[in-house]
Amino acid sequence: MLIEGISLSASHKNQWVLYTPDGRHLLLNQASAALIRLLQENQDLENATTAFNQQFKVNLSTADFNQLIQHKLAGYGILTTDANLPKRKTSPYLSLKIPFFSPAIAGILSSPFRPLFKPTVFRALFGLLMVVMIGGLVYYSQAAPTWANINWLLVACLVYPAALIHELGHIAACRAAGISHGSIGFGFYLIFPVLYADVSHVWQASKKQRIIVNLAGVTNELLYATCLLAIYYFTTSPSFLLAFYLILLKVLFELNPFARMDGYWLFSDITNTPNLLAKANGRIKEVFTYLFVPSKRNHISFNRTENWLLLYGTMNVLFILVYAGIMLNREADLIVNFPKIVIDLLLKTVQLEVTFDVLKKEYLFVFIFYWLVGSFLYKLIKKLYLASFKLSRTT
Repeated sequence: MLIEGISLSASHKNQWVLYTPDGRHLLLNQASAALIRLLQENQDLENATTAFNQQFKVNLSTADFNQLIQHKLAGYGILTTDANLPKRKTSPYLSLKIPFFSPAIAGILSSPFRPLFKPTVFRALFGLLMVVMIGGLVYYSQAAPTWANINWLLVACLVYPAALIHELGHIAACRAAGISHGSIGFGFYLIFPVLYADVSHVWQASKKQRIIVNLAGVTNELLYATCLLAIYYFTTSPSFLLAFYLILLKVLFELNPFARMDGYWLFSDITNTPNLLAKANGRIKEVFTYLFVPSKRNHISFNRTENWLLLYGTMNVLFILVYAGIMLNREADLIVNFPKIVIDLLLKTVQLEVTFDVLKKEYLFVFIFYWLVGSFLYKLIKKLYLASFKLSRTT
């Protein structure tokens, strides 16, 4: 009944992870994990039905048990009968993934960093890097580089490798913890091109190990930024100081817990909450319904985990609303004219006439505004369309 090559391992308390031969992992509760183990031990349907009835003290027929299996597990590609069924849709946060370093090559490239992610070494290193970063920012706060003295080609050559160094940190931390890993490659997060490291098997690790893996990428970048700061100290070349600042900004952005980057996965592991954003949004919907829609009011609990989800979801929504409000107040004219500006920049780029002096930092903030508002409107329109479609089917 189950395909060959799947494996099951404990994750946290009553959570289990099922690994499939094609590299996917599914989070299961204790009941689903017990069903998987029973099917692994009893590949024959009749024997599995008997074992299930004995284990759970019920009296299901073979047909009823088979219906239970199909309801719980069909469509995930783990049953032999799934070949004729469409797989259940998932929502990968990365699209168009193209691996370019195999797991073996990625492991070799990460070898120099592996000793850094033993728990004792990591804690000391991360604390030291925090001190160096804060000290560097304070000490050189008055030494902001002037644009005229910047070697932009050198800055690009210094900053771009930080992305690969980041991903090698994740791989090195996995190998230090004895966790299997996948490749390093290129993909798109929403519309942004990014590098990625396949560390999906990190769910096999303990909570402390997962936290180290989550922080390993930014740790590598902070170590690299420290080296650039040291070079600036000896050479006083402003290009190295600018590269240091840019990498620190990149690290801060990656630690943002409201986008699916390192900060998001870190917060997810600290709170032991897989699918954090979806659960937080669901929690907000529950509380909103309870408070303002009496006709659909159901009992809801307010335990520690649920309160964390409500706080996280609320902060996520407030972040978007506050950001949109500030941008509308300060950059209303730029927001209105931004589509025309983008078209002009694209035309100048094609004609090789674009220069750095026409690029403004405000463009990035307006772009983020359009992305946030566009994502919200897309989800709203999709929900309204689905609701109207269901209504038309019932009438």
